Amino acid sequence: MSNVRGPTSALTEFLRERGISARNTNRFRRRDQDQTDAAAAAAAADSPQAASASPSAASPSAAPRPRRPLARSGSSMNFEEDDETDEDLPEAATSTAEASTSSSRPTRGNGKKRASQTEVAAEASSSSTTNGNGKKKLKKGDEDDDDYNPKGKKGPAPDDWEDAIGLPQASSSRANHSYANRKPGSISYCGMCKMKFTITSYTKMSDKGPLCHRCGPTYKGNGTGPDAKAKPAPKKKQVRRKNLQDGLRQSFPSLQSYCIEVVSRHIEDVEALGQIGFVNLDAISKSISKNRSLNPTTLQLFLSPSITTLSLYDCSKLTSESLQSIATFAPNLEHINLQLCGMLDNDAMDVWAQKLPKLKSVELYGPFLVRKEAWHRFFEAVGPRLESFKIRESPRFDLSCAEAMVKHCPNLRELGLAQIGPLDKTMLQPLESYGEQLTYLDVSDPGVSAPGIPPKSLEDDEVVSLLKAVGKNLTHLDVSKNIDLTDRIVKEAITPYCRKVKTLRLIGLEKIEAETMAGMFNDWVSEGVSGVSHLHLDRMLKLDDSLMEPMLKHSGPELVELSLNSVDGITDKGLEILANAKNLPVLETLDLSFVRAVDDDSLEKICKNLNSLKKVFVFGCNRISDFLKSERVRIVGKEKYAT
Repeated sequence: MSNVRGPTSALTEFLRERGISARNTNRFRRRDQDQTDAAAAAAAADSPQAASASPSAASPSAAPRPRRPLARSGSSMNFEEDDETDEDLPEAATSTAEASTSSSRPTRGNGKKRASQTEVAAEASSSSTTNGNGKKKLKKGDEDDDDYNPKGKKGPAPDDWEDAIGLPQASSSRANHSYANRKPGSISYCGMCKMKFTITSYTKMSDKGPLCHRCGPTYKGNGTGPDAKAKPAPKKKQVRRKNLQDGLRQSFPSLQSYCIEVVSRHIEDVEALGQIGFVNLDAISKSISKNRSLNPTTLQLFLSPSITTLSLYDCSKLTSESLQSIATFAPNLEHINLQLCGMLDNDAMDVWAQKLPKLKSVELYGPFLVRKEAWHRFFEAVGPRLESFKIRESPRFDLSCAEAMVKHCPNLRELGLAQIGPLDKTMLQPLESYGEQLTYLDVSDPGVSAPGIPPKSLEDDEVVSLLKAVGKNLTHLDVSKNIDLTDRIVKEAITPYCRKVKTLRLIGLEKIEAETMAGMFNDWVSEGVSGVSHLHLDRMLKLDDSLMEPMLKHSGPELVELSLNSVDGITDKGLEILANAKNLPVLETLDLSFVRAVDDDSLEKICKNLNSLKKVFVFGCNRISDFLKSERVRIVGKEKYAT
């Protein structure tokens, strides 16, 4: 007699016979157990002799005889049983069932999805009867059973079908058979937890079959799906892009560089830098300026009575009091260079003028708060010993300041007035008094801009007049971003009067023609003028290929840095001339950004033929392949193709 009781006891009995404990699977188990115990006690009390004489009438609480094995794969989620009992089976079938049950091999755990009571009843009622050998016949229309036939044939399965598909093995699953190669959108069973799920393009494959979205992330093996091989790790992609951006050749840092990096990283914990030399001190100053670590506390590390030069590259966190302390702790300063010094005010300038008796060179970027009265007092106090004065973005520096500078500082040799709002033709006239003693002149980017209104540019007349007066000994000339300057500045001022210039910056002079620039270089060649070492012709939109040969003929042997950024008039012909030039022995830096004609062939020739070239900029050159590389030249700005 079977122990089947209640709507879920068929599955419970099936699992129990195979050594799997399924607790709490039958909510009526406790009630049925009580009833069974009560019936057994009553039967034993009424007829103890009949109970001992008739084994077939034993109570249901006795250990049941093992049932025959099912004729379905161990991976199936629908557990079926025949309506027949063990007593109705032939002896051969019974012995086979007992042998199969005695092995007690494990099957799936509780993670399976159970079939409902109606499905079990429907499949049990529609299943075929057993044959004479005790084997269950396959239903003719049961297409699902075809998957479990090892040979893929319909009809009754062969006698060895259990061994062929490994029915009792828990690791066996449909994921290894009919569900192994299903496409996204198909239904499959997880190879680990055996739960049903939908296959997607992100499904990870294992040696046991596809894995669901819960088991896939925890799987430590190598995925076998196509996506696992095709998708690179995000970190590797970023590192690759950085290598393309900054060059493929990465040199190992020196011990000196590594020490500077460590000191900069822990600058807050450093008590003193000691006597490390000006070069190392300047390197640490640049390093801590990158992460904005320069503050009133770390400033004291760079100050001592013995230093004569101080360069700080980010003073945005330095207050007026800390800037005044520079004169107190470093009274012997001769050269001072402060970048982003927006907190520098009148009090700091007055302290410097009084407590720095040896100061003769000043370079300031962004002294917004210094008023013209403080400039006047500074020029009066410093007087003739001031030799270099360079300021940038100081809107309060006006005509009266320029006149006071010319009056009290007659020995000035380097003058830089860049991005000065009030700078106009009236301010240039007093500067002509310096005559031929100037070697450095920067009057770039003047005027004050407004929304939609560009700043007022200097005109040809005042610039030509100034260069006639001071251009003879100039080695550095910068008149960039004066968009109103025309060919006159080249023909009437630079060509005849600036013959010693080594650094020439004409950035943004859009009205100057290519013929004019070519004529300047040709005239200098015929007159024996030495070449230019740093040439910046950015955004001179009218330049073209005709400039290349005269420029290289004159300045090629001495050219160290050449910038042709946004000179879109240069074509393949001009790049061919540049790549095949034989007189560029010291060229180290080349800027070809936004020159649309640059492609793989021209860039490869340039990197190969220019032996001294170290760095080339190619921002905006979208004809360059992302896989182009050079083992010697650092290619900066190469675009990566979108995939």
